Amino acid sequence: MLSLDDRDALDIARVGAKAARLAEARQRHFGVLPGLIVPIEASGRGIRAGQAALRERGVAAGRAAVSAAGLDPGLLEDLARMADLGPRLVVRSSTELDGDGAWSGAFASFEDIAPDEVATAVRGCWASLFAPDALARFEQEGRAPGSAGMAVLVQPQLTPAAGGWTRVTEDSVEVVATRGSPSPLLAGWARGARYLVTSDGTIRGGTPPGPLDLVNLRALADMARRARDELAADRMEWALAGGEIFILQLDRAPARIAGRPLAPRTTETFSGPPYRRLARVLVGRSGQLADRFIVPWGLAAPDSYGVTRPTGSPSSLFRDAQRLAMDLGESVAVAVRLTPEELLDRLDAADPDLAARLADLRVDSESVSLLLGAMEGVGNALAARGLLDSAEDLWWQSVEWVELALTSDSPGPQSRWLGDRCAHLLFGVISQCGSAVCGTPASDGRAAGRATFLSEPADVARFRSRDVLVVERPLPAFAPLLWKAAALVSLTGSPAAHLCEVARSLAVPAVVSADIELPGDETVAAVDGLSGEIFLWGEDRRSKIAVGYASHEGEGSTHE
Repeated sequence: MLSLDDRDALDIARVGAKAARLAEARQRHFGVLPGLIVPIEASGRGIRAGQAALRERGVAAGRAAVSAAGLDPGLLEDLARMADLGPRLVVRSSTELDGDGAWSGAFASFEDIAPDEVATAVRGCWASLFAPDALARFEQEGRAPGSAGMAVLVQPQLTPAAGGWTRVTEDSVEVVATRGSPSPLLAGWARGARYLVTSDGTIRGGTPPGPLDLVNLRALADMARRARDELAADRMEWALAGGEIFILQLDRAPARIAGRPLAPRTTETFSGPPYRRLARVLVGRSGQLADRFIVPWGLAAPDSYGVTRPTGSPSSLFRDAQRLAMDLGESVAVAVRLTPEELLDRLDAADPDLAARLADLRVDSESVSLLLGAMEGVGNALAARGLLDSAEDLWWQSVEWVELALTSDSPGPQSRWLGDRCAHLLFGVISQCGSAVCGTPASDGRAAGRATFLSEPADVARFRSRDVLVVERPLPAFAPLLWKAAALVSLTGSPAAHLCEVARSLAVPAVVSADIELPGDETVAAVDGLSGEIFLWGEDRRSKIAVGYASHEGEGSTHE
């Protein structure tokens, strides 16, 4: 066992990122409760048992095997020391993965635990490595199930008067607070009150008296800035108890996914029927192949077209699609008397003259139907062989990857969506044509796609690649879907929710507390994660859902 006061507790490889950061903060005299750590090496036996059971008997067996695994006698003896921390305890997982926001909320924590229950709670933390949500994240990250060792941190149980989350930005500290324990806020069940504390002490947002008074708000903002300066941590989970602020967790800014920039912010106006036609074809077909197989002929897409599924081998279908895409693109370029390169340059610049010249032009609907059908056939064939997670993921891939996949069983990992040249166009068209609703910004960036409402995480069959994920509450179990989502919209919740942390880590724009009507099957959405704006485009809209919000103080006042 290690104490948070031990020098060895600073070693992430032994205690995980969560415990190591708290140890550093405590040793630098921040407000951190004392704690004892079951180090990562103690989890080996249980995790190996879970991995073996998972391979042999499935998901449920993995967790059961960990829970049933015996503890080392020496560890059991050490766990008897837990009574020294107090009569009621908090038992929390800590892994090396906690340094990556994509794993926020993935593993278990237990509150209000008696000292003689700690051994059971430790096994429960280890078993959470094999929970469905965690296994799905391992798969998305390309990691072996349960491949992260887990330490367990035990600390005294607080009875907070208030708790919440802070995020330090360049010019202010964002604070989200709720009365009592912060757990419902962080798990996505509560909304809380949101404040901004500027560097000169000005407070904007919820009106005190609320979860925090002005003195504690400013003290909390000062602590958050100090944590950024001394610990390189820009996010903090905290609790107010006995008039003192305690740090519960510290996080550092996530590194963006390599090659996946935030969607650009442009001032171009993509108005006119040609841009709307292209946007309709691109919805659900974003990615590298869409750039080559749909742009620019989508500007002259027919008003209606089907999907004709031609016969032939997947390789021949892909060659047919390439030929059709080239022919359709050249027909548009010739019609407007531009080279393909000139046409694409004008497209990117939202050239109104280009839109006018294309207003009455239409490409052949039969060719479009054959092209889309051929691509669907290729996607289905590669998905059936397990080379793609779904047929729609084909649009994300490169031509070279697809050609190799059609001739080999080992083409390398499929590509993740890393943006495309028309992302700003799709957002621009939908934001100009759709109806606007404003929520609370939670993750920066702009994106657009089909809006799909999921009532629960198990309803994943309805979710498609590059959809805008719409949920009632930002629950952590939705996290695995964010690897493929265009954006996240939650009808309730706050930016403090762990699901929003996952979105920020994956550069997925997110808006919470959005009072929108549920999207229908034909609705597309554009989401601006900086302004909190959501634009819905489409006539098929379901009735508004009744949602129970947590208590929330009014916003809009300023306190000097």
